[in-house]
Order: sequence, then structure tokens, then C-alpha cells
Amino acid sequence: MTAQGEEMAAKKLLLVEDDPQIRGLVNLLLRREDIQITEAADGGETMQYLANETYDVILLDIMMPVMDGYEVLRRIRTETINAHTPVVILTSRAQDADILKGYALGATLYITKPFEPEDLVAQVHQLLGLN
Repeated sequence: MTAQGEEMAAKKLLLVEDDPQIRGLVNLLLRREDIQITEAADGGETMQYLANETYDVILLDIMMPVMDGYEVLRRIRTETINAHTPVVILTSRAQDADILKGYALGATLYITKPFEPEDLVAQVHQLLGLN
């Protein structure tokens, strides 16, 4: 593949969120030709995707069934081919201890719900190099 073809390839984002309404909102906000979004509803499903696929950015909720986002993040950083992929935590957990734990485990950004849609889009686009 040529360098030009690589530039035109869609960026891949993994959206990990158990709430279907929030998944739908984020998908709608980030829908662009050059972003391919894969959705996962829990930690177990997330780990299945991460075992076989690389992503350019991962959006990760904390409070989910099967495996919480902190454990998913720990595993991303230590057990997957996505160890260096930017991970944006998107959660309602807004206590200082939660935020510090997220960064200590390797989060690139920590965004709390409710979030400003424009801010989320700008942050993700910056991480994907789409500015």
C-alpha cells in the first residue's frame, strides 16, 4: 500500500460503553467517513475485539458488566497489541481518586459524563490526527 493510500484509510475507534443511548450519541457525534467505529457493550466483548484488532483510539467507560473499565485498561496496557493505543476514559466517575486511578493505569485522557459533545469530538479528532 502506498503512503497516499495509508493516509486515506479510515481511522479505527473502539467505543466501549454499556449504555446503548450513550453509544448511539457518541457514534452520531463521531460519525465521519474517515472514522470506522466498532462498538462493545462490556469488558468481555472488548477483550475479544482487542485480541485480534488494532485501533487508533479507544473510548472506554468504567462502570460496565463482566469486567470494569479499569481492569480493561490494565489489560490493554499489559496484555494486548493495543498497549500503546490512546485510551480516553469516558465515565460518570468524577472523584479525584477515580481520575488518578485512570491515569495511573495508563489513560491518555479522562472525560467525565455529562460531557460537552464538541469537546469530546475535538479531543478524539486530535488523537486521530483529523484536525
